[in-house]
Amino acid sequence: MMVAACAPCMAGTLKVGAAALAGVLGYSKVRDRKFKNIKTKKKNKGKSKSGGGIKYTKKQKEFIRVCRKVEKNKKLNPGMRSLDCHSMIDQSPKEITWMKNWYQDGLKEKNLDWDKYKKHYSKKNSRKKTKRRNKTRRVRKNN
Repeated sequence: MMVAACAPCMAGTLKVGAAALAGVLGYSKVRDRKFKNIKTKKKNKGKSKSGGGIKYTKKQKEFIRVCRKVEKNKKLNPGMRSLDCHSMIDQSPKEITWMKNWYQDGLKEKNLDWDKYKKHYSKKNSRKKTKRRNKTRRVRKNN
């Protein structure tokens, strides 16, 4: 009886030689001398020199910083819910600055002004509706 396991003939190795030629392809479940370890590529854990990460603008960085402060504040976020600060970065720069200023005002006053928020977004939605109406109007031709 073999006590020490032989490293090249362990389970999970690839069949080679006569065992592979006989049509028994695949991974081994039994120890056998006719098996060979599979070489795996090592991943490079070092950082790449090209940067590779997401580059944020100065406004976006400021917004994320302020948003995280609001997220961690017990008064402004009593349910301690995630505000998902990174998803707002896809918005326009004007929208990001507005949200950042709104959050900063909330931090100063220790209360978010939801009336200001509703007013801002109602104006934004009304502008979208007028743009849609102008695009869909058809002009009749008089004969």
